[in-house]
Order: sequence, then C-alpha cells, then structure tokens
Amino acid sequence: MKKLITLAIVLTIALTVVTCGGGTGTPTVTFDGGKCSYEGPKKISADKFTVNFNVENQDRKKYGLYIVTLDQGKTFADLDAWPSTDPPPWVYIVAGRDVGPGSRSEVTVDMTKSPQFKSPIFLVCLSAPPEAKITTMGPVEVGQ
Repeated sequence: MKKLITLAIVLTIALTVVTCGGGTGTPTVTFDGGKCSYEGPKKISADKFTVNFNVENQDRKKYGLYIVTLDQGKTFADLDAWPSTDPPPWVYIVAGRDVGPGSRSEVTVDMTKSPQFKSPIFLVCLSAPPEAKITTMGPVEVGQ
C-alpha cells in the first residue's frame, strides 16, 4: 500500500512538471497597469504556435505585441536597452499585432517561414500614444 501511495505522489509530481514547465500550454501576454507580463512555458515544442494577447488596462489607445528573434551575438540585454519603438537592424519580427484597450486577441507564430527566424524568441510590448516600449520579455526557446 505504501508503494502505491509513493507511486501516486511521484506520478502527480511528474505530471505537474510536464504540464507547467515542459513546453505545453498556450503562452499568454497580459498588458495591465502600464506593464506587460508573460505566463507560459520557457520552451515551446513547436515551430508554429499561438500566443494569447490580453489588454486589461484602458489608459492608451493602442497596444502592440511583437515576437522577435535576434541576430547571433545579440542578447536580451541588447534588446531591452534599445530605447526606441523602431526595431534595430539586428531584430527580426516573426509576428505581431496591434489592438485597442480591453482587447483579447492572439498572435500566430510560424518559425518555419524564413531561415532567419530562429530560437529563442523574445516578446516586446508597445503602447501608444505616446509611442513607447513597455516591456521586453524572454527568451522562450522553440524546438523539438
């Protein structure tokens, strides 16, 4: 009996690890309180996937979510330090969408469309007016 209980606990823990951090589930980005947050796996095991996009706050007219990759040698720190809403020449926009306040939408990412789209991806949140980069998030690995 003790072995069965131990086995049940081990299986429950393993299932929790797989479903919470192992590349399953739909990533969600939420704009709220002038910030942007990511909830989802640190690795997505697909070349094509969807990111849910929710705008909770109502203080701007437009919000944008862009999924990007970086040139080799560039890092999260480089992207985060970029002061402009215009992408630098070493950023590749994989997918993106602009929406209004109170919106719920999704962005479909297809990493197979072009060879420069490579893992990992980073998420950049923007708002307007005035145009501003709110948050940079990542990396999120994409692979098998």
